[in-house]
Amino acid sequence: MNLDGALNAFFPIFKWSDATSLIDAIKAIKSEDELEFIRKTAEMQDRLVDEVRGFIRPGLRDFEVMAFAQYKANLFGSEQGYFLGTSASQDGAPLPLRRPYQGRLIQEGDIFFFQAENPAQAECLHTLAGYSCLVRPSKRLSICSRQPLQRKSLP
Repeated sequence: MNLDGALNAFFPIFKWSDATSLIDAIKAIKSEDELEFIRKTAEMQDRLVDEVRGFIRPGLRDFEVMAFAQYKANLFGSEQGYFLGTSASQDGAPLPLRRPYQGRLIQEGDIFFFQAENPAQAECLHTLAGYSCLVRPSKRLSICSRQPLQRKSLP
């Protein structure tokens, strides 16, 4: 049973119908103001990633990197947001983990996974995630990341 069928079953005095396709079409159209908010939020995230990559170093704990990211995001205009990430050896798997799991001490040669979702003006959200290596990546990791992430610009 789909959602509108379930709603009709529970509330038979109303006629429910799925308007997802109508709403999606409306949401897809962006005003110039909305496009500008999206651009500014994306620029803030790009700047944040640059700052975090410059800050990560052996001897810090994962949570210190996340705290730095949140601090910088606030300075750049973030109104709220969340920051996930951990480090691991190049044979391990850094994951997008929350604060209770961010206590690992970063070592020389580690990989660091960082994910941030930040809204800036008008609650425009932008999610960004990526890996950083603290030394030249291993052959295994290099093979997995031959194609760099491409930034896509808005019209």
